Amino acid sequence: MKLNFTKNNYLLWIFISLILKGLFFWAQVYLNYPQNKPLLGIFTHDSGEYYNSIENFYVNGVYEPDNRMPGLGILFLFMRPFFEKTVVLNIILVLQWVFSSITAYIMALTLSRILKKESVFYFVFILMTLTHFIFLWSTFLLTESPCITLFILSFYYLHRYYETQTKKYLFWCGVFLAWCTFLRPVFFLFYVIVGLFLLWYFLKEKIKFKTILLNLILFFSVFIICDSAWTIRNYIKKDKFIFLNDIE
Repeated sequence: MKLNFTKNNYLLWIFISLILKGLFFWAQVYLNYPQNKPLLGIFTHDSGEYYNSIENFYVNGVYEPDNRMPGLGILFLFMRPFFEKTVVLNIILVLQWVFSSITAYIMALTLSRILKKESVFYFVFILMTLTHFIFLWSTFLLTESPCITLFILSFYYLHRYYETQTKKYLFWCGVFLAWCTFLRPVFFLFYVIVGLFLLWYFLKEKIKFKTILLNLILFFSVFIICDSAWTIRNYIKKDKFIFLNDIE
């Protein structure tokens, strides 16, 4: 049977990405497991500032220390009632490998569609699957790997909205950018940049003001809701306004 290597054969390319990234991922697991066990990956001091705070919230109902935003807690808290902490962390590590493999294909496909060149797909796919920096962070319990994954997904949905004008894509773009921001607050800058791009696009297309307003509310809605709750929590607890994280 002849294999179809066209860029739209997503099952084949995701399988290839899983294999290539898996070779690096599991090789690093094998090399580092003796000093990391029972974890499959690397748990650093910064990892503790994220996951120990989330574990403390699960056990005691208090998110402390709270100098990091709680974006890593979504998957952790979803699985924690069913598994021990170490098992949850190992599942997250495996998911980092799987989702980074999927988004390698998504990034390559999206850029090839934007630039309208088939060769771009193959070039970007090779970079995303074989670049050391990209696969290295999948074995760290930090925000780098999930941030890359979520940012690529937001970029994909932004492009899908640009192509189709389907509002659900605009919403999902906002969701993934909001999640990025709750992992690493610096991504709020990208949120603002995308918001300004959307405003420029709406004005260029001469869209009615009411529609522009509703679209922007749709895009920012998840971030506004989540960060309002986070800001109110910080004000009640610390008696000061902390919009993203406490930099002191």
